[in-house]
Amino acid sequence: GSRAAGNALGSNPMPIVVCDPAGPLCISAPPIALSAQPAGGNWSGAGVAGGSFDPGAAGTGDHALTYIYTDANGCSSSCITTVTVNPTPVVACGSYGPACADASPLPLNGLPTGGTWSGTGIVGSTFDPTVSGPGTHTVTYQFTDANGCSASCSTDIVVNPLPVMSCPTDFAVC
Repeated sequence: GSRAAGNALGSNPMPIVVCDPAGPLCISAPPIALSAQPAGGNWSGAGVAGGSFDPGAAGTGDHALTYIYTDANGCSSSCITTVTVNPTPVVACGSYGPACADASPLPLNGLPTGGTWSGTGIVGSTFDPTVSGPGTHTVTYQFTDANGCSASCSTDIVVNPLPVMSCPTDFAVC
């Protein structure tokens, strides 16, 4: 019996702390809530504010975040989780036109390749002036990389109307 009593009067066990995984995230993503068990501890590290992680504030790369929990006996334990923040892809739309309202479709070359075009007059990866009609048309290129991070760019394409021709009235020639 004395042995059990001696152990009971000894030190308190350290709390078991487990960090939940987070990420990967894109740098443009909104802040996320961090979690760990047991709840009630404190997070620290780049991009941490309260219990949230802001990828934009942390920057790209791998970030080690530390969670420290202290139980009612004053015993503390910690865990670390690493969050990867990926950069936003760099995209380019290029410039096109001006074109006449009856011109052939213009091929569009967004970079990096593999994105999608949208806007009035877009047919696949071409701009068709006969579909858009005259005016200034904004077209957008959206690209998502292998990490799931997206970026877009826009460019204006001017389509000029066809000239209006007027012919003189009929007249006789001798």
